[in-house]
Amino acid sequence: MNKPIYLYITPFFPAPGNWRGGYCLDAAKSIAHDGRYDVRVMVVGKGDDYEWDGMKVSRFRRVTAPSGTIPFVLEGLNNRIFRRKVKSIGIDPCDVAVCHTNTLDCGHYAAFFKRLNPCAKTIVQMHSSYSLHLDSGRIGVVPIHAMLLYFYYRRVCANVDILAFVSKMSKDTFGKMYDGVPEGRVKDVRDLLRFGKYLPPLRLPKQMVVYNGIDTSLFFLGNKEPHSGFVIGCVANFQPLKDHITLLKAVNILKDKVDGLKVRLIGSGVMLKKCKQYVEENSLGDIVSFEKEVDHRDLPEFYRSLDLFVLPSRLEGFVCVCVESWACGTPAIFCSGISLTELLPDHKNGKWTFKPMDFEDLAAKILAYKENKWKQEFNATLEINAIWRAFLDDVSK
Repeated sequence: MNKPIYLYITPFFPAPGNWRGGYCLDAAKSIAHDGRYDVRVMVVGKGDDYEWDGMKVSRFRRVTAPSGTIPFVLEGLNNRIFRRKVKSIGIDPCDVAVCHTNTLDCGHYAAFFKRLNPCAKTIVQMHSSYSLHLDSGRIGVVPIHAMLLYFYYRRVCANVDILAFVSKMSKDTFGKMYDGVPEGRVKDVRDLLRFGKYLPPLRLPKQMVVYNGIDTSLFFLGNKEPHSGFVIGCVANFQPLKDHITLLKAVNILKDKVDGLKVRLIGSGVMLKKCKQYVEENSLGDIVSFEKEVDHRDLPEFYRSLDLFVLPSRLEGFVCVCVESWACGTPAIFCSGISLTELLPDHKNGKWTFKPMDFEDLAAKILAYKENKWKQEFNATLEINAIWRAFLDDVSK
């Protein structure tokens, strides 16, 4: 007897020449490892179907309006494109037990699939904090446009079975946003819109937390190659919220205080040029190296080459790279404003966290770790197969 199908739809998944979305690959593999479903991965994007690390991946296109504005206008067309792709790869909607979409922007596929098969469980997974984004393209948060987006996302949430969040913080901040800089006040998104008081509250289905776990067959304690000096590393896209500049400013403080200091940065993005410019202007070229993105399977070797992993990002739903590095024997320092602190039993003493955008505090924390070499622990089971087994048990009830 054939297994019921688990349809896993995501805009992020590794592909030839693109290593992003490793956490989605790990999740899909873990669901398949559980054994109760036939997992089919569908990736939103251009290109041919392909296979990656044992997973067969089907691609389908999404049509977007100019500058990404008013996305709901093209929802009907995109649902039809999705339906044709499902049919072309031989999937009968009646054979699908679970339709799981990543990101709220893809949630309309789950809501649409519920109409195709009302018996299927439909899931929208949120991978970030403050994930009800009401800005879009070049328009930004224009009141009328933001209100239309609010109603659109409200309808999507009301028409699926489960909202899955990658952390408690991600769950608790859904429908909220910062009023100003990241350390500012947190408000309901409706309070920040001109006519927000007239908007009805969100209609939310069942909500669950499923942490991004660790593939312990890939990330585990291994032999760390001996090296001289002190090596810091980071894996992150060069985007404004990742805030690499704060790390580089901390390095500028530490360059005369730490013998043999080296910093390895892996990633790409719009802020890469600015970061390289800062390195050149402050004569950090002999300390900081910029490296191209690598296959997810090559990261354990990178983690084990480090003395310390540092992630300066100001906002994160969950931080896979930090726990992956930790699993490989290299502890991580990260911003106090991100969700990973909820799994860190000693986070209140501040050994592993620094204030958002405070490069002096970050430099002090790096120096303190170098001098003390504290042991880092997390207070939750982060083995990915155990996490997804428990989640699937709950979904199947």
